Amino acid sequence: MTGEETKKLYAVRVPKIRGSFTPKPEPPSDGLYSGRMHGKFLENIRMGSDHLDRFTTMQINPERYHDKIGQIICNGEFCCDFSATVTVLPDRELTHHYRFAVFDGVRTFQGYADAHVSICGVITCRNESLTSCGLPMNENSNYLEFNEIVIAGRFIANGTLAMPNSLDDMLHSLDTDRYRFYSVWNSSTNQQNVQLTLVDTVANLQTFGIYALNHADFEYVNPIEPPPETTTEGLTGDSKESDEDDDGGGASTVGASRVLVALALVLLVSSELRRSGFQ
Repeated sequence: MTGEETKKLYAVRVPKIRGSFTPKPEPPSDGLYSGRMHGKFLENIRMGSDHLDRFTTMQINPERYHDKIGQIICNGEFCCDFSATVTVLPDRELTHHYRFAVFDGVRTFQGYADAHVSICGVITCRNESLTSCGLPMNENSNYLEFNEIVIAGRFIANGTLAMPNSLDDMLHSLDTDRYRFYSVWNSSTNQQNVQLTLVDTVANLQTFGIYALNHADFEYVNPIEPPPETTTEGLTGDSKESDEDDDGGGASTVGASRVLVALALVLLVSSELRRSGFQ
């Protein structure tokens, strides 16, 4: 070791062991989760935060050690139905708070893009101030356990992609077997009924909710309204007669007519250019 930066390439011959080998995958163990950042180490992570003053929120204040809390919360005309079953461990320190949170509107993504989002979720706050919400937890005594959370909302169908969103206090997503998520599409009302359910007890919850991104060019399953029918109006000069003579192949006829018209225009322009000396 000289202390100087050097680069060297060593060629190594690795003998091949002949014979059959069948890999045996090992089940995941708790050791795989070692080394995750936690506590004050999370202060090194720079996190963006929503404009929570535009959200409608309600702090979760259990009145009993085992309590079930339900509430419908609206932000404008967009509403979410919350139900949470919790267990409070009285011998542990109260280190943080939780809130039900709802938002429907346009938000910016670090100033690079704007998008319409709809959110129903449970968020963590370091204290009772709204400005402390959405930040990593410095400390978590696991004083509060969520035994079940059910979040439901009605979202616009076309243009909306609704997704589950979950984080623990180490900023890792919950395993998918710990929650259920489904969406039912209603074509007659242009709505999708979405529900997210926590089915396992979690004491280190950071975020749990439904995050829906709306984009005009995204279609959920199929368009609600069928595409406009193609007519021959403007091509034949008499659309009524064309409708009466329609035998079910009007779309193909119109398509062929447009091709012929376009081809005629190309030939006409080409002829004029040749006459003018552009060859």
